[in-house]
Amino acid sequence: MSKFSTLLDELIQAKNINVNNLSAYCRVDRSTMYKLISGKRNPGSLEIVHRIAEYLHLSPSEVREMTEAYDITRLGDETYYSRKDVLEFILNVQEIQSSSGTAFPSKYNFSYSEATEPVVSLSGRISILAALQNMILKESSAPGGELRILAQPEHLEALGLIPLLSVSHSRLSVKHVICINNVSFPNRYHHNYNLQCLKKILPFYGTRCSYQPAYYYDSIASHFNSFNFMPCVCLTSQAAVIFDSKVNTGFFFQRPDLLQPFRSQFREIWNSSAPLMKSFKLSPDLPLPRVPAAAASDPGTYILGFGPCISSCLPDDIFDKYLNKLLTDPSLLKEHLAALSRNKGHCYFSRKSLLHFLKTGLLYETPQKLYYPLEADDRMRLLKKFRLSSSCRDIRMFSGAFENFPPNFHLVISPGTGYLMFVNRKRQYFYLILEEQNLLRAFYDFASSLEESGLIFSSEETNKFLYEITENEGGLF
Repeated sequence: MSKFSTLLDELIQAKNINVNNLSAYCRVDRSTMYKLISGKRNPGSLEIVHRIAEYLHLSPSEVREMTEAYDITRLGDETYYSRKDVLEFILNVQEIQSSSGTAFPSKYNFSYSEATEPVVSLSGRISILAALQNMILKESSAPGGELRILAQPEHLEALGLIPLLSVSHSRLSVKHVICINNVSFPNRYHHNYNLQCLKKILPFYGTRCSYQPAYYYDSIASHFNSFNFMPCVCLTSQAAVIFDSKVNTGFFFQRPDLLQPFRSQFREIWNSSAPLMKSFKLSPDLPLPRVPAAAASDPGTYILGFGPCISSCLPDDIFDKYLNKLLTDPSLLKEHLAALSRNKGHCYFSRKSLLHFLKTGLLYETPQKLYYPLEADDRMRLLKKFRLSSSCRDIRMFSGAFENFPPNFHLVISPGTGYLMFVNRKRQYFYLILEEQNLLRAFYDFASSLEESGLIFSSEETNKFLYEITENEGGLF
């Protein structure tokens, strides 16, 4: 039996429902209803599910449970929970990005001068934190400081590394190797493990460090269920801390002859791993990166952002009129916009951003340092041109839960490549180019399912709204 049929059978039995009467109310024949109850057939539409819920007089929570059971049965566990994880990731991306974990207390009772033994035993989380704090702070004071980490993201959660790296006075080079699940099926908690890794490492990009994550494939179950001895390693140029996955027991050492084998082993593992993501921030000399532009020009691309990517419709005269004259090389920006204008894929955006553009002349998807706000006439002219571009690409507004799409997030995804763009509190733009195929597949599947998930308006509804605000000269605002 399927998840839906099991739940339906339990409800029918608990409420003593007559199946013949239920079939008549739902407008399906009795044999079909019995097949739904036995799991030999799945409901043909959500409408049938709602009719069943109405007849059974289900509470709102029971309706949600039945709808979820229907979706799991229709999509399968893997797809359902993966899409759910991506949805939660996007809607909570601001909170995830700003998460800093456990803050370090001002002092710990541990210092290098006290560590005179070749190996110092560390007992308890506070002892491990003390050794790590002192080790990293000392490395931060040295030029060209480096930190090498071999540990799963969930093992690092309790360590509070992110606040420490955020206040560091130097730009540490951080290389982090993690194990990625070699199957995309959700874990025992019904979560896409690889996406959970992305959530946990994302705050590292808000620190002062130069963060470089790499991955290798293996069975994640080995990290949870096997007797791995001290699987977590943190190395600097001068010291090392190794500890167990529960952050209860560890060892600190700084003698060069003991440190060298760990550094050699990490180098070998790093060279055998692949980049999980590539990241870079915007700079005045590189207005917009070329890789995202290449991804956006793929006809199978989905562009999801708070702003509607109106800048892809900029004519040359408006570009020249509002371009920030301080830019040293505007040709790179023109190249990027030209790639976006060639996109024949899907562009999904928030209705709120259109109204914001009409009011301010500011484009959410474009860094404000690159241009001056558009004047009212040019705003309307550009918006009309954007509306007409719907004849050659799929333009939709977000609906449902996605009407609260975060303003600081942008996703461009195609079958073969993709990137995430974030804007931090300092209005700095940075890009994470996805390299790992399971993550790419999860984001692409989610983006291509927005219509069936009820998270976008139809083309007709979107065009109607665009027509009304352009023909009424922004009157709806």
